[in-house]
Amino acid sequence: MGLLDLPNELLLDIPQYLEYGWDLTAFGLVNRRLHNIINTYLYRTFLPVRSDEALYWAVENANESALACLLEAGVLENVHEYTAHEVLRSAISNGHDQILERLIGKGVTSIHPEEEEPVSGIEAWHRFYDTPLLSAVNAGHVTVVRTLLMHGIDDPNSGINVGLLSYAASCGNLAVMKYLMDEVGFEPNEPSYDGGTALEYAVRSGQTQAAELLLERGADPNLHSGDNGSPLMTAAQHCHLETVRLLLAHGSIVNPTPTQMKPPISSAFTKEPGDKAAIIRLIADCMNLDLLRIGHENRELLLNIASVLGKAELVQELLQQSGYPEDIWSGEEHQYDLVPLGPLEWAVEAAQVSVVSMILEFGVNGGGRKPLTIAIQKGHAQIAKVLLERNSGEYRRTSWFNGLLLSAFDEITCFELLLEYGADPTDVVDGEISLVEYVLMCGNLSLAQALVRHGYPLEFLFPTYWIRGASFLSYACRGGKKMREYIFQNGFDLDNIKNDEIQLVTREAIQREDGAVASFFLNRGYTIPRDHYLPDCIHLAAGLRNWDNPTETLLDVLLRSGVDINARDEDQQTCIWYAVTNLGHTQLKLLLERGADPLLLDSNGHSPLLHAATQYSGARCCVEYIQIIFEWIDLHWAELSREEIHQELSEAEAEAAKRTNSKIARILQRYRRIRFDSV
Repeated sequence: MGLLDLPNELLLDIPQYLEYGWDLTAFGLVNRRLHNIINTYLYRTFLPVRSDEALYWAVENANESALACLLEAGVLENVHEYTAHEVLRSAISNGHDQILERLIGKGVTSIHPEEEEPVSGIEAWHRFYDTPLLSAVNAGHVTVVRTLLMHGIDDPNSGINVGLLSYAASCGNLAVMKYLMDEVGFEPNEPSYDGGTALEYAVRSGQTQAAELLLERGADPNLHSGDNGSPLMTAAQHCHLETVRLLLAHGSIVNPTPTQMKPPISSAFTKEPGDKAAIIRLIADCMNLDLLRIGHENRELLLNIASVLGKAELVQELLQQSGYPEDIWSGEEHQYDLVPLGPLEWAVEAAQVSVVSMILEFGVNGGGRKPLTIAIQKGHAQIAKVLLERNSGEYRRTSWFNGLLLSAFDEITCFELLLEYGADPTDVVDGEISLVEYVLMCGNLSLAQALVRHGYPLEFLFPTYWIRGASFLSYACRGGKKMREYIFQNGFDLDNIKNDEIQLVTREAIQREDGAVASFFLNRGYTIPRDHYLPDCIHLAAGLRNWDNPTETLLDVLLRSGVDINARDEDQQTCIWYAVTNLGHTQLKLLLERGADPLLLDSNGHSPLLHAATQYSGARCCVEYIQIIFEWIDLHWAELSREEIHQELSEAEAEAAKRTNSKIARILQRYRRIRFDSV
């Protein structure tokens, strides 16, 4: 009797005897009748115990047909109470509107489970800020927002949802913003739940395109929202230059008014990082600065503005009128606060050399930490030199001055300037790390060369002592090829280094996949003895993926020095195992060519073949590894034990199937049948 002639009762029993998933698939692909029988078997057998997993899979993969079958089979009756809410959240976040429609149709309408008692505390706060609409807006999915509103899943006029337009503006989701304004009815000037407008949210986040859209739709550029001031003040405070430019082009008020004596430009004098001087110049060009001569507070602001703009005569006039004391700013009180507070600091920030010189001549104390720190960090070498010429003796008495060398890492001119004025690179910053260690760790060759030019020899840069668990030689080798070439071409003598230090540096290089450093020392005759804590160097090298010298690999260097290619580590694992674990495709081929055995068992009785079959869930690299090992078996077939090969293939096939690596199991099964059926 043929398969298709069997009664359904018998056909329904067949699937339970099929060992692998691909056999079930093949059985179901015979015709529609068998497909329906397989589905019946799968849903009847697995749905009660794997409902959560199946539902998650269908939603995450946006498989609408699979979800429809699951919902029809009653999957929601078996899932955990949180699963339905989580899959709804997933559909919203990923923009799967068709999936969302089906879930809503089955009554899944909330992303939070219902509680018998009202929630409070942090859970209440979380639920207030975590709504379906807000999640959809955050992800930028217009169709999902439309679906939620169409089904009434969330109220756009309650709670935090009142600020949906503001939230969309802060995320820069233009499509969602247009939908909310055009079809839902949100107004651009409508306040959010906290009083802020959508324009304020956009400019605070630096979303210039969102701000432009709101202005085109009628948003008021001068509307104050709560205590946050105008949008221009917010943009200036957060140093968003292009947003400031946009607001000025749309008529933002820049001068003080009877109702707002504090002009927007005052917000540019801020702690936020960014090009503050450029923003101040941009706003000042649109202002009537004479209006700031009224009132003591505004005159101080005008003095700072004039310092940024480089108006030396105005600065001098204001200083004389105000009668500022000589210590207008010493910088000592807020030594870690690098935000400019006075005219000197703002002149330094804006690189106004003439204004800086004039303020110093006026008698303002420039010996504080802040002016010089700003000059060094901004790379204003000329201003730094002016400050150093005036106060170098006072600076040299502090370890803070030596620490400025770290701030000058990206400014070689300032770095050398500090060295000229006595900064000590041997000083340890905050008791933790020295300048030399930073130079080596960063591989900054230009700084190393600068130190040498200023009289610090290589023996100073790379001494033979240890710090923080690693030697300076180790740091030097991490600095890259140019750093290594520089120190060794300029007379650095390896003979002064202890052999155990070089061994450790070489091992470190192998561990971080730096074949060039390891080869550098191994080619000079240094060896790495095995210890009880780390695998042998051959095993570490087998896991390298980046070869610095393709003509002679690190493995070749190790093998030439007499290392056993089949050596085992403490777990009896060979270098083949490390090559497979670390995606060492090239290394695996090389090891097999050099005589490595892929069938040696570790302490768990597993071979590299079995390890390759179970390591990467059927990934392409895993298939390539197995094919490489097959080629090795074919090449050495006459020398191998048939029983051993059959056993290894069978075990690897069974483990791959157990871990649902169907592709790998199928390849192993095919090879085993071909190889042994042909014998």
